[in-house]
Amino acid sequence: MNKTIIMPDAVTVTLSPEIVRKLDVLKDKDTSYTDILTRIIDEAYEDARVTDEERQEILDALAEVEAGYFFTDEEVKAMIERKLE
Repeated sequence: MNKTIIMPDAVTVTLSPEIVRKLDVLKDKDTSYTDILTRIIDEAYEDARVTDEERQEILDALAEVEAGYFFTDEEVKAMIERKLE
């Protein structure tokens, strides 16, 4: 049976028993489901956020690939083997 959590002045969310059990592992008597979900969402948001510097690095790398400035795994392996001979 799903559990419905009602958060005042917010939204009602229905969660499966499995999700509630997982949340309960993170919960103690002084922590609300809202606290737990806020922490999880904040962490996910930070993990998913790309900085301007990272975005530029991605664009630079894509430009290098398009220009042909890359080596395959096999090419790198062969270069290393030649250096070690």
